[in-house]
Amino acid sequence: MHKNYTPFVIRVSEPDDGSYTITAEFRGATRTENIPITSLQLTQLEIEQGRNWLERGFLDTRFGQDMGGRLFAAIFTGAIRDHFISAYEGVKQRGGGVRVTLQLPPTLAPLPWELMYDAELGHGFLARSNTAPLARYFADTQISHNLPDESPLRILIVIASPRGYPSVSGEDEVARITASIVRRRASLWGSVKLVHHLR
Repeated sequence: MHKNYTPFVIRVSEPDDGSYTITAEFRGATRTENIPITSLQLTQLEIEQGRNWLERGFLDTRFGQDMGGRLFAAIFTGAIRDHFISAYEGVKQRGGGVRVTLQLPPTLAPLPWELMYDAELGHGFLARSNTAPLARYFADTQISHNLPDESPLRILIVIASPRGYPSVSGEDEVARITASIVRRRASLWGSVKLVHHLR
């Protein structure tokens, strides 16, 4: 598996005048392509089927490959495709890969992007590729922080330490999380005890 990935950032604009504008950025070099809205129109049934198959892990079926291939072809077209090929060829010589990061407008967020499938260039399903893995970028994500009303509260804490970034202290993170929970729920539960800390 590749240890070093260089970001290949794809931004898709809100639809305007019947088309989406796609911008791909790699190491400061940017390419742009416009695609018609119809290129990314899936029926509600197709979207639900895609989500269902993702949840069940049925990626290698004909359905998963067909839908994933359509999504891949819609985004990686024209100048975007050429930029992607050039980017990957440049990093694979040193044993690296590209991390495809999607920044999408709300209108496209529900589509099953984790099914994106590249048969022609050999990356396969990007969601599990070790040459061009896929990640979604959410600029403003609202996440519910509601805690359960009854104990016990069980929390799995995973600490990541990617190369090239300052290390994170697992003990400090656990202490902050525990203190926050104690402040919010001590009156209800009386006390909060950290049972397991997995690293």
